[in-house]
Amino acid sequence: MLKAAGILFLLVLSGCAGAEIVKTVETPKRGGVIRYKNGNFVREKSRLIAITEIDEYCDGPFTIQKEEFNPDVISVNVGGSNYTPDKENYMFIHYTCAN
Repeated sequence: MLKAAGILFLLVLSGCAGAEIVKTVETPKRGGVIRYKNGNFVREKSRLIAITEIDEYCDGPFTIQKEEFNPDVISVNVGGSNYTPDKENYMFIHYTCAN
């Protein structure tokens, strides 16, 4: 029973990992920005997905110019005070394709 629960937990976590290209540039050199989830349990898998997507987009070698943290925070005014619901934190990779 515990083994099945552990497997289910890992499957749920793996579904949370992901990355998405935010911006692409075609001139003067191809490249762009991709973001990936920065959660405790999904950071490494999400980064690997991002690197794979960059490699596919560049169709070969690329250079990571910088990697930075930016939280997407939405603050809502509830009853006269600010409330910040659960937020998604993302890492952003700025990259340039070699070709």
